[in-house]
Amino acid sequence: MTQPRVLIFEPFAQGHRLNWVRLVQRAFRAEGAEVVLCTNPDTPRTEEFLALLAPENTKVLELPAPSRLSPLWHYGYCLDRLRDESYDRIVVPTADYVAQTFSLWSRGNSRVRRGPPLEILSLNARICENDGSVGRRLRTRASWKLLEAVPSTVHHHLVPSAVRTGRPGLWRLMPDPVEHSEAASRAVARQSFGLGADAPVVAICGYLDERKGVSTLLNAFLAAGLAGNAQVLLAGRATDEVRHACVKFQETSSAARSSLVLHDHWLSDTDLDQVVAAADLISALYRNYPGSVSFVLRAAAHGRPVIGWDYGWTGTTVKSFDLGWVLPMRAKSELPSALVRAMEGAPTWAPSAKTRALLDYSTPENFEAHWTAEMRREQGLAPAEGYRCPPDEMLECPK
Repeated sequence: MTQPRVLIFEPFAQGHRLNWVRLVQRAFRAEGAEVVLCTNPDTPRTEEFLALLAPENTKVLELPAPSRLSPLWHYGYCLDRLRDESYDRIVVPTADYVAQTFSLWSRGNSRVRRGPPLEILSLNARICENDGSVGRRLRTRASWKLLEAVPSTVHHHLVPSAVRTGRPGLWRLMPDPVEHSEAASRAVARQSFGLGADAPVVAICGYLDERKGVSTLLNAFLAAGLAGNAQVLLAGRATDEVRHACVKFQETSSAARSSLVLHDHWLSDTDLDQVVAAADLISALYRNYPGSVSFVLRAAAHGRPVIGWDYGWTGTTVKSFDLGWVLPMRAKSELPSALVRAMEGAPTWAPSAKTRALLDYSTPENFEAHWTAEMRREQGLAPAEGYRCPPDEMLECPK
């Protein structure tokens, strides 16, 4: 039997992407496959690649640089062309937007139907929203239709409500993998970030952009009168917009200046665990974001609660699995007082049985087993060890 060849198509490097590539690569290598990562030429020089994939001796196929096409159109075209190559399987761990352009390129192209099995994973849960302008809702529906039209063997999604909203029988729920190590003690973690030993700390970590509600948290922190008594830890590579918001915050008073700690650089998984260990509370005040937020799960894995909006995946998951506190987005004026209550309640918060069930599902091993389940099914095999169905509060596994 010849060694199967699996192509992982991931043009981009930021955020969770290359960590997911590492897990998918590990899963298919465990099945005896040769795995190749198809990405843009800059990826192998990034901090993320050097830390996560270079030690794994990842084979790389470089995509040609975009010429006249926009990057998304270009990468969709490249994915379409790769269906002609000699791979036994193509997987796209973060398919949104590239998949839509691929869907358009592949329309009327009969050869894609003869190509190797293709599996995609979507994070986009906009289809579940009922708000926004008519134009926005129409664009969302059109984008979703293109996503469902991708000639894929398996459509995976990270968000239960999107699986329920989508075409019946098409989507399979994928766990959001929480990979965490045993972090240093709270005292040691705080010392490494220059935080007060006893001050209440609320944190945001990972790639820092305004989508994560950085300004929302900073403004609520000031309005709540927490400056000088508590601290905000922002850790991760920050955008210019976030850096400007931090400067503006610190200019309000000397108390605010000493309350904000910004570590503006890329963080490894171990670093992220240290951030959570140093905090009492994790902020998940994402701005109009209905999708999965992995730091909510990472916080729970380290015994830390979150505060977020009662909106989309965050609202549903925090309430269903006892992960902390949420409030309606229409009640933004109540956020300062809610933040005070959450910071007061954080030290006594503890994971419940429902929390532990969610964490048992959200493991790297389960993520990997879900990626190889279809290939194993084609071979007449059961899913790999580590495969788990979601808790009852989500939805049943597809048969």
